[in-house]
Amino acid sequence: MKFEIHLDAVVPPDCTFEKVKQAFDAQGWKWAQRITKQESHFNEEIWIAEGDRGAVRYIDDDFLAVTIIRAESNIGGLVATLLQQLEASLPIIYLDDLVDLSKSEDQAKRAFALRGMSAIAEGFYGDVFRALKDATLDPDPRMRGLALRCIARYSWFQFIKVLQEAASRETVPELHAEQLALIEDIRKYGKRGT
Repeated sequence: MKFEIHLDAVVPPDCTFEKVKQAFDAQGWKWAQRITKQESHFNEEIWIAEGDRGAVRYIDDDFLAVTIIRAESNIGGLVATLLQQLEASLPIIYLDDLVDLSKSEDQAKRAFALRGMSAIAEGFYGDVFRALKDATLDPDPRMRGLALRCIARYSWFQFIKVLQEAASRETVPELHAEQLALIEDIRKYGKRGT
C-alpha cells in the first residue's frame, strides 16, 4: 500500500536496530518488507501498523550516519500518533529537538543534530539553514567537513553564498576544493525557493 503522508524523526546513534525492532514489535505491528540499499538509497525495514492504515519504517541513512524513523499513512493525524506510541520505548528525536541540540556546546551533540536535521528536514527551514551555515565556519575542520556533507543532502540554492564565504576563508585545501565543487553541484541540482 502506498501512503501519501509521512513524519520523520531520528534516534540517537546508540539506539540499535534490535531495540527499534523490539519497540515496533511491542506495538503489535507486523513486519512487512526489507528494502536494501541496492534497491533504493538506504537499507530500510517496514512494519505495517494500525490495521493496515499506516506503516513505520526504520531507515539506515549511512551517508549521514543517522537512523530515521518514518511514520506513514493516508490519515494525517495518524503519523504523529504512531511516533508518539514509540516515545515510551524509544528516544524519538524530532526536528525541533535537533534544532535545540544544534546550539549545544558539546560538539558530538551538534554533529548529531546537523546530520539528523539534514536527513529529515524536507522544506527550507531557517533554523536548519542557520545551523549548517554556522558549521561551515566552525573552527574545527571536522565540523566544516560535516557541514559540507549535510549541505550536500540539504542542498538549497541559498547555500551558494554561504559556501562562497566559507571557501574564501578555508585553510584546508581539501575542504576548499569540496566547497567549490558543492557550489557547482548546487547550481546544477540544488533546490530553489523557500
